[in-house]
Amino acid sequence: MPSLVAIRLLVMVLGLCSLRVAGQGRSTPATCSPLCRCEEDGGADCSGLPRVIGCMDGTHIPIKTPAENEGDCVNRKSFPSINLQIIYDATNTITNLEAKWPGSVDDAQIFCESALYNKFEKGQYNGLLLADRGYPCMPYMMTPYPDPEPGLQSRYNLALSKTRARVETTVGILKDRFQCMRGLRVTPDRACDITVACVVLHNIATITGEQHPAIPQADINLTTEMTELSEMQYAITISPNNCFLMII
Repeated sequence: MPSLVAIRLLVMVLGLCSLRVAGQGRSTPATCSPLCRCEEDGGADCSGLPRVIGCMDGTHIPIKTPAENEGDCVNRKSFPSINLQIIYDATNTITNLEAKWPGSVDDAQIFCESALYNKFEKGQYNGLLLADRGYPCMPYMMTPYPDPEPGLQSRYNLALSKTRARVETTVGILKDRFQCMRGLRVTPDRACDITVACVVLHNIATITGEQHPAIPQADINLTTEMTELSEMQYAITISPNNCFLMII
């Protein structure tokens, strides 16, 4: 059982998160903190790509089957979940979080309906995001070539994949620090609250230099396999006005 101190800390963090989004009608904020410039912490050195301010990815948190709107929460792997949009930097700090979407919603739609998307569209950030094929290629979002030609395109894909592979361990570290995120037997709304609290605590631990658990080899292998698989998958090219991307 968690200690009383841990419970009080969790409640305090949840309260702070709720205060951050007063007036938005939810207690699960779209943004935990402003985007940090990844290159200031070595991001440019690890990527070789200029103006990179973060890597973006989605991850599913399993939840118990909700009593209402069950179909909305079932993801493409046929289990109920919430789908998180996470942006992280080279220090494994999560700089932006979208935690309010059911598992049936794809990554591209989450981004295109987020406050972050609107800020990038308005030019409020002077930098680039790195993402996989689950997202559309945009002027401020770098994604892999679907079928790279030898030379510059292949080298670009390799640099992007290496960068993402180095920092994609952030999600693994988060879930290892908070094992509950591997399966929450709570309602979707409560799962979003708990997720936000875990992310805030993860950032505190990261900033203060708290040692994190060793990432299981299975998670490392999965990250490697997904990076290699991204080089072989093909995506449908779409116009900038259509925010949905289909993966074959």
